[in-house]
Amino acid sequence: MKPKIKLIPRNQDLKSLTCVEPFAGADHAVVVDTLCPSCGVSPFKVAGTGRHIAPDDRAYEADAVALCCDKSVGTLRVEVNTLFGLRED
Repeated sequence: MKPKIKLIPRNQDLKSLTCVEPFAGADHAVVVDTLCPSCGVSPFKVAGTGRHIAPDDRAYEADAVALCCDKSVGTLRVEVNTLFGLRED
């Protein structure tokens, strides 16, 4: 099962956005259902930096950077399949 990738926008009033992995092993994800909040490009690519295990122990999170304009746009969250949480697996 493929991991679920979401972009949690910096603006807390917006809902999280679904991202797609353009190809297996890609170093970025693509946000297809909205404009880049910084420069307005659509669709736009995001990459994560500073990866860490999320507080709920069920996903990895990283600061999301839009590759179209090199601006921080929120948090990239990758939910993976785990039985006991990432720290236990």
